[in-house]
Amino acid sequence: MFPLPKTDSNEDFVALIAQGFEADTDSARFSVIDSHFEYYAERSYPCVRVLSVVEDKQASTAPGHRERLLLQSNSLYCRHPVRQGTGFAIIYSHRGKTRYEKLSSEAADFIDGVQVPEQ
Repeated sequence: MFPLPKTDSNEDFVALIAQGFEADTDSARFSVIDSHFEYYAERSYPCVRVLSVVEDKQASTAPGHRERLLLQSNSLYCRHPVRQGTGFAIIYSHRGKTRYEKLSSEAADFIDGVQVPEQ
């Protein structure tokens, strides 16, 4: 969960989430290969679907050992339905040497299973 300022439109909300993604991605450690942001209207509160692939240039794979790995993420960033000044993220990710082909279907099942009470 994180503080989330008011936005005036769906487009502004998507732009806010994209700006946050860029600001939170440490360019010394990560190189963005691909990222996609779109408004997600399937919940009763505002959400943005984020699909990303970044190269983690310093992934810790064993004590004292680092290597370059891909980090794929499928995420849903939403405005809390009751606490309007609060956002939350549901993130499903995979880190490995190659892209994980089942990520999208597994992520959809995981994200769909996370529900926030509207009371």
